[in-house]
Amino acid sequence: MEIVFSDCMMLGSSSYENKVRFNKHSFTGKACDRLKLDITKEDELKIRSRCEARVSKGEKYDYLGLIRFLIFNVVESKDKSFCSEVCTTELQEYVPELKDLVPHKTSPNDMEIALKFGVFK
Repeated sequence: MEIVFSDCMMLGSSSYENKVRFNKHSFTGKACDRLKLDITKEDELKIRSRCEARVSKGEKYDYLGLIRFLIFNVVESKDKSFCSEVCTTELQEYVPELKDLVPHKTSPNDMEIALKFGVFK
């Protein structure tokens, strides 16, 4: 799961690179679901700034958090994040459908349901 900005830069948390990082999205290769968010340009800039701060501080991928999520779904790391956790954290303030999600307990599927249907159970 990634956040793709209007300039095609995308933020994600990569287990392969062991970090939260920006990459240029080419929109080629294997298919993925894309959900367009209704946010203002000003809010996009705020989200981008927060994301850049995460990358600048060298935030790592949360392998242990992912395992805890899959098995226990209860513990949060303060300095590491997995993909849906970082995306939920950064978008939650600006996307009302995500306000009730708990980032370290949110899967990509949970986020998709919240965004598509405005509900989360």
